Amino acid sequence: MTSPLDYSLSDRILDAFTPGARVTLVADPDGLVDDERVLGQLRQRGCGVLTYDPNSSDLMALRYQYESEFRLAREDADTAEAPGDSGVERALVILVNGDAEALQRLPWDLLSAARSGGQQLRFGLADLFPNLHTGAVTMLARADLDALYHEQSAMGMDFGPQMLGKDASTDFILGRVFGLDMQRAPSESDALVALLRLHETRRGMSALPGDFANRVAVLWQGMQSHALLAEWPLERLLTSAEATYAFLQERWPAFVRSHIKEVNGLALFGEAQGVLFAYPGPSVLPFDHAQVRPYIDTLFLDGRLRPIDVAPSDDAPAGALRQLFTDALLNVGIRVDAVAGRLKRLARLLETLSKDIPGADARHTEWIAFALRWAEAMSSWHDQAVTASDRHSPNLTQQFMTLQQRIDEAFGQWMLAGYAGLHNLSPLTPAMVHHIPRALARQLRANPQHRCALVVIDGLALDQWRILREVLLQQRALLSIQDGALFAWAPTVTPVSRQALFAGQPPALFPDRINTSGGDEKAWGRFWAEQGLRPDQVGYVGALRSDDDLPRLNRLARDPSVRALGVVFDTVDEIMHGTPLGMAGMRSQVRLWAERGILARALDLLLENDFDVVLTADHGNIEAQGIGLFTDNAVTELRDKRVRVYPSAALRSRARERFPDAIRLAWPQIGLPPDYFALLAPGRKAFAPVGQTFVTHGGVALEEMVVPYVFIGRHAKGLPG
Repeated sequence: MTSPLDYSLSDRILDAFTPGARVTLVADPDGLVDDERVLGQLRQRGCGVLTYDPNSSDLMALRYQYESEFRLAREDADTAEAPGDSGVERALVILVNGDAEALQRLPWDLLSAARSGGQQLRFGLADLFPNLHTGAVTMLARADLDALYHEQSAMGMDFGPQMLGKDASTDFILGRVFGLDMQRAPSESDALVALLRLHETRRGMSALPGDFANRVAVLWQGMQSHALLAEWPLERLLTSAEATYAFLQERWPAFVRSHIKEVNGLALFGEAQGVLFAYPGPSVLPFDHAQVRPYIDTLFLDGRLRPIDVAPSDDAPAGALRQLFTDALLNVGIRVDAVAGRLKRLARLLETLSKDIPGADARHTEWIAFALRWAEAMSSWHDQAVTASDRHSPNLTQQFMTLQQRIDEAFGQWMLAGYAGLHNLSPLTPAMVHHIPRALARQLRANPQHRCALVVIDGLALDQWRILREVLLQQRALLSIQDGALFAWAPTVTPVSRQALFAGQPPALFPDRINTSGGDEKAWGRFWAEQGLRPDQVGYVGALRSDDDLPRLNRLARDPSVRALGVVFDTVDEIMHGTPLGMAGMRSQVRLWAERGILARALDLLLENDFDVVLTADHGNIEAQGIGLFTDNAVTELRDKRVRVYPSAALRSRARERFPDAIRLAWPQIGLPPDYFALLAPGRKAFAPVGQTFVTHGGVALEEMVVPYVFIGRHAKGLPG
């Protein structure tokens, strides 16, 4: 018998679906069904899932998907390779992002099918959390609702005879879901631990909602009779991981300096007197508190805090450095020998990553959080290879290669199990690149004065974004950069993923354009026309490469009528396909391009003209080795080093005979047109001359699939961020 505590929110929702119903229409105003685990379970039951947002989706697109994927039985034997597709009509679930009345705006035949042999369902927060204030619950992310439902179940589904008010509901959620004690005044170390735990457990997820952060700040600072937390910018720190890490980074030198005073003959490089902090608060933080230390250690290993340089003076006594390095925390947070320090941190980071690889049942946010950390390891590895390849130890090389293989295997399994549900998730918190335009459209609808710019750097991997980020902050110290990531489309090629990005649609909805590139501007214009913008309110600038191209951007950025602007930099992709020196050469060229300043000057134009800037990429890249060439070019729709596309499963099957290792990499047609059959190169291999090394893309490795999703602004005159 299932324990009430094991009965999850997902179980509660899934139990409402009637087995055997041919068509189920679901009113899902709060996005409760629009969850990857619920959708995954529905697919395992043989259900196809379509989503429809009456505020932004095209009813014709819904009709096309319904007709092409579900109404007509697929009898062509070619489709037998697609998981869950048996060649006959599947059960269908249509999620409508609206209340029950929104269901009535669906086509008559769908309504009729649901009434005859089907069902209509509705799931709302007020129904599932009857004792909590809906206004408080509404602010939570979907994963937080799972935790809240568990806590609600633990209390016997009953908080008393009356519903809790908003403040009481907020306090309950803060304590039970976020682990923040609202009943006790925290010490500085308590507050620091709470902040670090909050942000570390929410990597890949949204931050603490603003109303919740305000409640914490008011209560904590109000309870603190001796005013220890009065100076802390608590509300900002609770809502932004980036602000928290900047707050810590500013104060780290003071902590190191207090230890150096105890060791004669050591000094900080570039030590400045009278430093003014950008973030208010105490100059000294309890970094060495027993509960704080593990978090700080991890932040340095992951690259979110940066070590500072320490140097011995000419008269430093022997053993001074050894004395300093006996403190494990200082060991990761200071730098004496830059190369040796990087090697040591890299070895420890690889060790921690090897313990944290997500499993096949992980949420996509877990893989995003892991990918951000893996990008730091990749950066450290390749930077070390560039600057001191002769210093690599054989053990470290083996450690890196073994971990990379384990990641490839685990992520490959997850892609086959978890990727299929991502494209149907709500765009409120984008999980894939084609969700970004719909998230931007919501912002424009909410604020008629809002202007947004989508900057796409073609082919930019997460570890290469770290190079651009570093250079940008050197060139523009006042930039505010909020890092994140999301998924590209598979196969990770421009005609698929970049067109989906600008179209705001899965590739299945543009089958006539999927084998070509260059349709981004028209797709971008069509998307915004559907959102109600006039042509003069939409702009697009492609192939930005040098300062000679900036006048095109300047003209549109200064045009007050333009509200939605798409911008594409394609230099990184050109570097990728032109470099003969592997990943080390690729990263070196990306840095040189960034240092030329074209990206910084483009961002200046956008920010000066009040655009909110989102930066992303259509796909990433990996270093791959050739395993041989194909000779069937006449029958393929797309020929790339990591992927080949065929118009039928029969042609793909014949091609697979040439490379037996690619048999399991006949990619399923997830979100792709029915005549799009992709064959992926195995592992980190390429369909290219044997033994040659290339930086390329097209497959489903973690570095190809998870790309930057970054918000860029400028610090205010007061508090940064």
